Amino acid sequence: MKLYIYRIVTVISMGCFVASSEFFRNDILFSKGWLAYYNSNNMIKAHTEPVSIESILWSLFYVIFVFTIAGRYSFRRTLFITFCSGFLLQWFTFGDADFLALKILIPTTPLFFLETIILVGVLYLFRKWELKHFIAKHLANEVS
Repeated sequence: MKLYIYRIVTVISMGCFVASSEFFRNDILFSKGWLAYYNSNNMIKAHTEPVSIESILWSLFYVIFVFTIAGRYSFRRTLFITFCSGFLLQWFTFGDADFLALKILIPTTPLFFLETIILVGVLYLFRKWELKHFIAKHLANEVS
């Protein structure tokens, strides 16, 4: 298989992981907290379907961003950058300055951090494998 196919499959599968994790966290575990937040701020819930276009786009951009930086920095630095930028990306995606409500933020942060650890771990290992595979293939071409 070509390397770009592995990249596409990895990004799509991790995008599905992030989207499903977001759905599980926000629409199953903490749905009452989100509804209370929307009602207390006189807002209409942004979506009625379980997974919105915004969350799918957010997941895709988030995974592409992590995929881009995963091989360039150490695991810890990648994790830190990813975790911090995840909040900013989420804030800009939904466009609500009061989006980071403490009643929702505090209980959801550990799950977001766990999601980030899994995402960065998988993509970091893939990028290391990709680099090793590329070097081995390149060296094999030079020898022959």
